[in-house]
Amino acid sequence: MAEGRELTTRARAIDVAPTLLDLLGVEAPERFQGRSLASLLTPGATMDPLPALIETDLFPYPWLYEIVTVDRDTGDIALEPEWEDEVQRAKHRGLYFGRWKLLELPTLQGLRVEEVSAAHPDVVADLRALLQRERSWAAP
Repeated sequence: MAEGRELTTRARAIDVAPTLLDLLGVEAPERFQGRSLASLLTPGATMDPLPALIETDLFPYPWLYEIVTVDRDTGDIALEPEWEDEVQRAKHRGLYFGRWKLLELPTLQGLRVEEVSAAHPDVVADLRALLQRERSWAAP
């Protein structure tokens, strides 16, 4: 049992469902993007780190009811197409990868990048490229 153990692998939201299914003995559907962390319950087990995407949602938009549509059959909520680009530009975004954290914050003066250490521009460049790949996984 893993009682009292501290895990050093970052758990991502997309890893929760595959982990729970694995613990129940059920195979996760192929469309799931996360991975099971159940093996980490074994003492001494490790996993390679994966990037953990962080992104703000639609909460700062007081006119939310004007920019979304609700599908009457499914109840799905989606942005009106004409608002998609604007909302994407306004989101604060970033990622954790290993011991590093990168934040991209849109401002009126342009995109401000915050990172753990300005002394590592190569790491910042790598993290920004990784963030772009992570954010574009669903792009057509």
